[in-house]
Amino acid sequence: MLMEMRLGALAWVALAGCYSAAPPSGAPCDPALDNCPSGQTCTTTAEGSFCGGRTTDAGEGSDGPRPDSAPGCYGTGLVHDICNISASTDLAITADRTINTAMVGGTNCDSIIAQPGGGASLCLVAARTITIDVTAKVSAIGPNPLVLLATDTLAIAGTLDVASHIGSMSSGAGAETDCGGNAGNDGSGFEAAGGGGAGGSFGTGGGNGGRGFRSSNSGSSPTPGGSALAIVSPTSLRGGCPGGDGGDSDGGGGVGKGGGGGGAVYLIATSIDMSGTINASGAGGGQGKDGLNASGGAGGGGSGGFVGLDASSLDVSGAIFANGGSGGGGGGDQPQFNGQPGKDPSGAMTPAAGGNGGSGGGGNGGAGYANSMAATNATNGSNPYCGGGGGGGGGGIIRIYGAAAPTGGTISPPPT
Repeated sequence: MLMEMRLGALAWVALAGCYSAAPPSGAPCDPALDNCPSGQTCTTTAEGSFCGGRTTDAGEGSDGPRPDSAPGCYGTGLVHDICNISASTDLAITADRTINTAMVGGTNCDSIIAQPGGGASLCLVAARTITIDVTAKVSAIGPNPLVLLATDTLAIAGTLDVASHIGSMSSGAGAETDCGGNAGNDGSGFEAAGGGGAGGSFGTGGGNGGRGFRSSNSGSSPTPGGSALAIVSPTSLRGGCPGGDGGDSDGGGGVGKGGGGGGAVYLIATSIDMSGTINASGAGGGQGKDGLNASGGAGGGGSGGFVGLDASSLDVSGAIFANGGSGGGGGGDQPQFNGQPGKDPSGAMTPAAGGNGGSGGGGNGGAGYANSMAATNATNGSNPYCGGGGGGGGGGIIRIYGAAAPTGGTISPPPT
């Protein structure tokens, strides 16, 4: 039986805001506490407060490239200044495990720490080396983004999954919940069907939801679908945005839920070898179903999340993707004609296809983002009682810090 082994002991972990009694030169500090060793002062710069002071490189202003972390600290990009790491551990993951980013201990976080620049807390797993075996799948769920920090090398031959998945009760690690695509409108008027929810937007925009049909008995225009929101430029580590819910039918019911946004993971090491798979994609949206007097609108797909790769050396021969989930199909013209749910992305290069609308005229869901192909809008309910489809989820964000952009592997969206 394969075993998971820690071959040493993780001495201790802290971050800016959590300090030892006498932090080393260059460590973060609090000017109000004057908590630096004798002979050092706590100096505040555009990058934060540090013992001994710290300035940007010549020619760099506060809005220019961010300098390396303070001495003894790790992280040079969006996540930075993880300090006071003393890791003699080699972490070898050889069997499937799930990391709950709200919990410490066991197979979960080593510690939960604050982000230096604000934002959600981080679930930190730190070791001298970290390897995920080709047979192993590491899934991360919960409210906090995941950070894997190796003071030496980090190798992924298996699967690292921080994606959200349709039908799961748990979203990917650090997925956002308050930036979702606009919901479809509720059916208003006799036998009016619900509009479809918009796909979530993050690094790229989601698709719009389709309109729900209003019969001539309601005497008004079709029920609007949700409109996709603007893209996001994150200033802290965070996941993607969910799709909007579909709208209720006349009389209530039939709503398809929006898919969850992709989670967030950040890898820090001297060198990273990625021959396996990293998935930070959004989930497919739920299907429109039978309501009281008509069908409901479908949910939009969730956007992809965030993947950060922070190393001096980076080799990618596997797949890294943060694609959008597809929208669900709107309900059809009879109670038994539910739409089909949207789909989760299955790989880096192929968009997740939208769910088909229910028989009799339910709107089809939009495809999710993949491989520089934009998320698509859903179609409208085309006959009486038929709900609108959900829009496709937008793409996430993949960023590389320190190393040159890799020339191998398959990566979607393209790294920046």
